[in-house]
Amino acid sequence: FPLWAGRMGDALAARAAAAAANAMAREFHGELVDVTLRKSTHTAATRTPAAAGDPPALVSGTLRRSAVIVPAVSAGSRAVASCRVAAVYARIQELGGTVTVKRAKVLYNKRTKQAFGKSATLPARPYMKPTRDLLIATGRFRATASTAVFAVVKEAASG
Repeated sequence: FPLWAGRMGDALAARAAAAAANAMAREFHGELVDVTLRKSTHTAATRTPAAAGDPPALVSGTLRRSAVIVPAVSAGSRAVASCRVAAVYARIQELGGTVTVKRAKVLYNKRTKQAFGKSATLPARPYMKPTRDLLIATGRFRATASTAVFAVVKEAASG
């Protein structure tokens, strides 16, 4: 019996960890795409109204649409799930930096017909870290994880 009970406990802990990690990733994704990345907007071919330090302004929605949830990977009673943003410019928007021409004569946006010269420096417009910090500070991550763990335990107890 002790061996069986230990295995059941381990299995329950693994399921609860994965459920909590997945729930937290969904919470993060929802806040990111529904709130953070909708704080300001502007039309294409106009200067961005987003101030340095604020999230990037919404133009086409590509950054928002490229945000995906990576399901939990478990290792015993630990699990990791995440939300990643796949747009090619996601990292430079978050951290800032300089984009330099490699093959063309100048940086050029075909859609807006804007030319930017041989390089352009973008200020950091963080959106991932502030979203995470908000969910931690407000207790939403903890509440989401607790609810998910409780649901797994309740299901195990009733089944």
